[in-house]
Amino acid sequence: MKPGAGLYYFGVLLTLGTAWGFQFSMLKVTSNAGYSEIGVLFISLVGLTLLYGSCLLYRKQLFRPKAGHLVYFTIGSLLGYVFPVLAVLYAAHHLSAGFITLIASLTPVITVCVVLLLKTEIVTPLRIWAIAFGMAASLFVILPEASFDPDSRFLWVMVMFAAPLCYGIDSIYIHRYWPADLSTLQVIAGEALVACILVMPLFLLFSDPIAYDPGWPRGQWAILLLILCGALEVMLFFYLVNKTGAVLVSFASIITLFSGIAWGILLFAETHPATTWAAVGLLAIALCLVARDSVNHDPEINRVRREPDRPADQSPTTLNG
Repeated sequence: MKPGAGLYYFGVLLTLGTAWGFQFSMLKVTSNAGYSEIGVLFISLVGLTLLYGSCLLYRKQLFRPKAGHLVYFTIGSLLGYVFPVLAVLYAAHHLSAGFITLIASLTPVITVCVVLLLKTEIVTPLRIWAIAFGMAASLFVILPEASFDPDSRFLWVMVMFAAPLCYGIDSIYIHRYWPADLSTLQVIAGEALVACILVMPLFLLFSDPIAYDPGWPRGQWAILLLILCGALEVMLFFYLVNKTGAVLVSFASIITLFSGIAWGILLFAETHPATTWAAVGLLAIALCLVARDSVNHDPEINRVRREPDRPADQSPTTLNG
C-alpha cells in the first residue's frame, strides 16, 4: 500500500459511515413531513433505479436476467430494501434518529448470531463476547421501553428491530448466493429495479400521492438526499471492498453508530438518557469484537471479489439480445 493510502481509505470509510448515519435522519425528516411511508420508499427506489440504470447504460452492462437472477433479486430486495426501510419509516415518527441508528447498528451482531445458529462458521470466543455485548446493548434499548401502555414506544422499538434482522440475514444471503455471471453493478441495479416493481402495487393502492412542490420543502429535500446518499454509500462500499477487502468495511457500522447519533443531535437537538448511552458503549464494543474476529477468522475477508470475466471481443448481453 502506498504511503498515505491508509489515511485515504480511512477517509473514504468515514464518508461511508457518515452517509449511512445521515440516511436515518433523512428518513425521520420525511416522516415528520407527513409523507406516506410507502410513497417515500417507492420514490426513493425509482430514483436509485434510474441512477443505477444510467450507470449500467454508461458501462454497457445492460443484461437480460434469468429466472434464477429474478429469485435472487426478489429475496435480496425484500430483505435489503422493502422490509427494513418500511420498518424505519414507520418507526421514525415515534423514535429519535439516534435511537433508530442504535438499533440498526445491531446488524453485524445479528449476522454473527445467524451464522452461528446455521453452523456455517466456527464458534470463537470473540464471537461469543460480541453476541453477549450486543445482547446487553439490546436489553438497555428494550427494557426501558418495555410497557404495554398505549403511549409506550415499545411496539415501535420492536418494529425497528426488523431492520437489523433483515439486514443481517440479507448480508449472508447476498454473499452466499451471489450470481457468478453478474457484476456488482448489475446486482445492485437488479435489486433496486425488482424492489421498485414489488412496491409499485402498494404505492398505487395504499399510498397518498406525493406531489412535486416547486418550493422544495424540507421533506422533499430529504427524499432527494436519501437517493443521493443511497447511491453514494453503495458506490463507496463496493469501492472499499474491491480496493481493500472486507476488513476496513467491517468497521463502517461503528462510524455509522456514532454519526447517526451525531446527526440526530445536530438536526433535531435530540437528547438521550443514560441507558441509551450505555447501550451505545456496549454496542461499540460488540462491533469492534465482530470486526476483529472477521480479521482473525475469515479466510476470505481480504479477498477482492472479482467481476465476471468477459472475452475481449464480447460485450455484455444486452436487453436487445
